[in-house]
Amino acid sequence: MACGPGLSYNRLARKGGVFNFGSVSQVPVAGIQVLATTMEAVVDNKQFWSIIEKSSEHAASGQDAQVAALRELLQELTVDEIVGFQRCYDERMIGSYHWDRWGAAYVIRGGCSDDGFQDFRSWLISKGESVYREALRDPETLDAAIVDDDDCQFEEFQYVASQVWEQKTRKDLSRFPTLDSEYPESPSGQEWSEEGDDLQRRFPKLWKRFGPG
Repeated sequence: MACGPGLSYNRLARKGGVFNFGSVSQVPVAGIQVLATTMEAVVDNKQFWSIIEKSSEHAASGQDAQVAALRELLQELTVDEIVGFQRCYDERMIGSYHWDRWGAAYVIRGGCSDDGFQDFRSWLISKGESVYREALRDPETLDAAIVDDDDCQFEEFQYVASQVWEQKTRKDLSRFPTLDSEYPESPSGQEWSEEGDDLQRRFPKLWKRFGPG
């Protein structure tokens, strides 16, 4: 099963930048305009998670080691496969853009901004398919996936594919192709409140371990 269309984005774009990706149509995303192009699927779901899992074998040595492992794995791919990998990655970012995951991140980290939630979801993907799928089913399962010294943030992981693409093509990073799906303007699901006991009621297991007091 191939990954469907997904949006490639980055933090600068989400903060209001405008990028020329060399394609033919503009797509509004979270209040900005980016240029989009359609690509055929060249990396499927199984291949995507296989690459993530192989990179995660180095996670015990730290995030830099996992980034280096992912970079090495992606360097073995063609340019189109790298773009396909990024599409699969973007889909997982979009798929986890949900108030339940944001609430869990908020409890775990004692607060979580929009950028922080982006880095949290990048970390979630880096943990592999099982952890990712379980977190989508029930965010409280993250309790078993988090070691005590893990800050559950992995910003650099989300940039590896575009960096390898830039190295292979020798094109400016601003030309890294996006895909033709629109990033949601807001998370799916039911919004939570920072006030009162809303988060404690919705995430009792995570609150017990990570909550204040």
